[in-house]
Amino acid sequence: MKPIRIEIDGFTCYREKQVVDFSGLRLFAITGPTGAGKSTLLDALTFALYGEIPRVGNQFRSMISKGRDRASVLLDFEVANRKFRVVRTARPGSTGATAKLEEITDPEKIRSVSAGVKDVSSILEREILGLDYEAFTRSVLLPQGKFAEFLASNPRDQRTLMQELLKIDVYQRMHTLASDRARTLKERESELSQTIRDLGDPTEELLGRLEQEATLAAEAEESISKLLGPREVELQELRHRRVVSRQLDDAEAELSRVSARNGEHEDRLRKIRLAFRARGLLPAISAEKAAHDKSRSLDSAVAMAKASLAEAEEALNRAMAAKRQAAGAAESIPELEARIAVLDGLLPRIAQRDELRAAKSDLEGRVEGARANLAVRKYELETAAREKKQNDAKLSQLQHEIEALGFQSAELEAIEEGVPHAVRFESALDERERVSSEKTRGEADMKAATARFDRARQAQDETTQRLDAASSAHDVAVRALEALRNAHAALHLQKALEPGQPCPVCTQTVSKIPDRAVAGPLGDAETAATLRAKELAEADQRARAAREAVAREEERLKTAKKKLVELLALELEVRSRCQAAETEVRATLNAAGATPSGDLIQQLRALHEKLKRAKARAEQHEAERARLLGARERLAGRESLLSSRLDQLTADLGERADELERLTHRLDALEVELAGASPSERESARRRVEVLRRDLADRVKDEFHAERAVAERRVELDSWLSQARRFADEAAAITNETRRAIEREGFEDADAVRRAALDDSDLASSERETKAHQAALSELASRTKTLTEQLGGAKVTDEEVRVKESANEADRARRRDAADKASHAKADARRVRENLEVARKMISQRDSVATDQRTYTELTNDLRSDRLQEYVLAESLGDLVKGASERLERMSHRYGLEYDSSTRFSVIDRDLGDARRSTDTLSGGETFLASLALAMELSAQIQSRAGAVRLDSLFIDEGFGTLDLESLELVAEAIESIPVDGRLVGIVTHVPALAERMPSRIEVEKRRTGSVVKVVEG
Repeated sequence: MKPIRIEIDGFTCYREKQVVDFSGLRLFAITGPTGAGKSTLLDALTFALYGEIPRVGNQFRSMISKGRDRASVLLDFEVANRKFRVVRTARPGSTGATAKLEEITDPEKIRSVSAGVKDVSSILEREILGLDYEAFTRSVLLPQGKFAEFLASNPRDQRTLMQELLKIDVYQRMHTLASDRARTLKERESELSQTIRDLGDPTEELLGRLEQEATLAAEAEESISKLLGPREVELQELRHRRVVSRQLDDAEAELSRVSARNGEHEDRLRKIRLAFRARGLLPAISAEKAAHDKSRSLDSAVAMAKASLAEAEEALNRAMAAKRQAAGAAESIPELEARIAVLDGLLPRIAQRDELRAAKSDLEGRVEGARANLAVRKYELETAAREKKQNDAKLSQLQHEIEALGFQSAELEAIEEGVPHAVRFESALDERERVSSEKTRGEADMKAATARFDRARQAQDETTQRLDAASSAHDVAVRALEALRNAHAALHLQKALEPGQPCPVCTQTVSKIPDRAVAGPLGDAETAATLRAKELAEADQRARAAREAVAREEERLKTAKKKLVELLALELEVRSRCQAAETEVRATLNAAGATPSGDLIQQLRALHEKLKRAKARAEQHEAERARLLGARERLAGRESLLSSRLDQLTADLGERADELERLTHRLDALEVELAGASPSERESARRRVEVLRRDLADRVKDEFHAERAVAERRVELDSWLSQARRFADEAAAITNETRRAIEREGFEDADAVRRAALDDSDLASSERETKAHQAALSELASRTKTLTEQLGGAKVTDEEVRVKESANEADRARRRDAADKASHAKADARRVRENLEVARKMISQRDSVATDQRTYTELTNDLRSDRLQEYVLAESLGDLVKGASERLERMSHRYGLEYDSSTRFSVIDRDLGDARRSTDTLSGGETFLASLALAMELSAQIQSRAGAVRLDSLFIDEGFGTLDLESLELVAEAIESIPVDGRLVGIVTHVPALAERMPSRIEVEKRRTGSVVKVVEG
């Protein structure tokens, strides 16, 4: 990979867009003051390719320039003669990142390859670059500074640093994963074993026995079912006869109840017959009532006609009085007509007067309006002058506040450039606190592990002593037992000895029987020997357990020591980062004119917030000042305009006042002449004449209508009187005939007839009840006969049914018991069959898990740090030192490198007969050569491990602040001797003299508005 061109915009110190063209560069220096942004160029390169930045990873929110809403990097680069362009943009927030990858097939043709952060990163890493982020940063951005630190460290620190550089810690992670997997498999094996134990003891014999029990129970159930079938039929028949018996009892009871109501039935028949006679008299009674109602109606009509006649006569009297009053009022008509004639002669002068009145009123309104307008304009002029004076006062005060504020934007820019340093400082402090806490826990773990190891060693010593004592006691008991056994054997042989006979042991002739010896009890000795043997076995078991405990605690102690050593190394590294970050923060505070003290991060943030607030107040004051200046100009123009308008209004008011005075004199003279005459007076008189004449005509018409109404009411009264007398005679005749008919039918009067006569619904209801009663008697008698015939004259009782049900229920209970026993036996057989199958599978699965667990346990032991990791580290370190030594000899023509784990690194000085020297004796320039050789060899090894990957660019941070002339010459010659071979080689340096030795330079200049970059040739 070779960069061609990079554009950086809004990226930390590069606030404005900066463009660097690498196309004409081969060997060059990147130079500039501390904090200018030299390393930021390399950060932008890794951000464009991988979306990550050293030290902050993908948390690049702090890398966006202050005042910018995003940071973007565009990189054109070449890989294997193919040119690509990648563009990445970062915004605050988790969803603010974008990425785009294109291939440049021609200067004017671009083909889109991919878009999206994840897709672009994946294609770049796997298909184009062939290196992941870690490998790229270790092979292109050479960690020469780490190797310089490496050469000056002790062997333990060198080992830790090499593990980091060579990424051998992957084996530790593999060891942890394998250990976790082995532990998980062990737990799984235990779970499976417990599950197998929980299944009980499922065997084929148990399964056969349960299946036989199920078959026997099913046969018993079937036998009982065959006996129960006919008995159930008999029970159903008996239940049916019991139902019929209940129905017969109910029918007989109902027949008795219905028969008891025969008397009510006879009374109902008598009432029906009486009702039919009464219903024949009802029309006559109704006719009588209608005649009397008609007579009473005619009497009411006569009364109403009399009242109507009286009202008509009263209306006639009122009409006659109104006509007389209207005739009196009409006598004033001639006088009104004479006044109308006079007013007709004055109409032209009246019109002239009305015009003058209207003109005067209009002119008075305009004069008052002019006066009001004049007053408003005077008030507006005074207000404008007052506002102008207040605005000038505010403007003067604001100018004093701006001068007193004294805000300097340069201080804020310096602080904003240092905010990322504060972020890194705070992150380093947090990590230092975390590491310190972990170290404290590691020390406690180490102490606890040491205590456990000591206790285990002590317990081992005690069990060893007990084992020795038990062994001695066992030896004593065994010897005693053997002695007793020999004694008993001798006694047994002694019994068979006879004088003159050969001894069965030595074959010599027995001359005399020896005295019989006494032997102790053999059983007690055997018991004691057995007890001592048991004690010895128990002591040996405890001793083995103690040795295993010591081995375990020793392993734990080693692990605790290793972890503590790693934490100590990490603590040193974190402290170094804290010191570097603290230096940057102090430099930032000094650049902003503040004295660093106390909590530097809080001081920087407080100063940042203070300057931002000061900036905001300054911007607010400037905006307010601009607003007040504009207002002052507007108020001055308004004051001038209002003054001219006021003068014009004053002149107009004088002219209108003079015109009003002249018009008033003319109107007063005309008012005297007309003496109050007006057209309205003539119109009023004319309307009065019309009203009087119309009222008189209406009153004459009303009198005529009232007289005609009186005559009509008298005719109507006579008619009603004639009809009333005729209908009164007819009603009397109808009443006499109706009374005679009631007496003939045997009723006392009309009320008795109405009480006896039932209405249609009552009569129909009585007839229905009578028919229903007769039908019920017939139906119940027939039903009783039918049910008696069905039972054959013999009823069935509840007790007979209960006896039969009890017998059948006992049979059903026996069948249920047989069925339950068969069901349970089948379920048990099915459960045993299933458990048997599950047990077979689990045993197979447990055996497989056990095999895997042994494999992972062996892998865990093989990956321990004292085995494979040490071997890989030694091999990798050997390859690194061998290749670095060859590079160092080519660059220095004098030195080589050797490494011994006990004596750390040594330098082989060819000029001194291959004498070995400590790296501490090297000068600054020689140390740089050695560390550069190591860094370049690491880069080459990483590329070789990545396969067919060619990186056509290399960036080296020389790590010096100053160099003496001899070291400068040595470093420059070493850098110039680096084989370029078409590669891009960049040296990041603080030393101007070293940068000037390079063929080309990228100079970074730090400015208040943001850093700027330029390429310098020669």
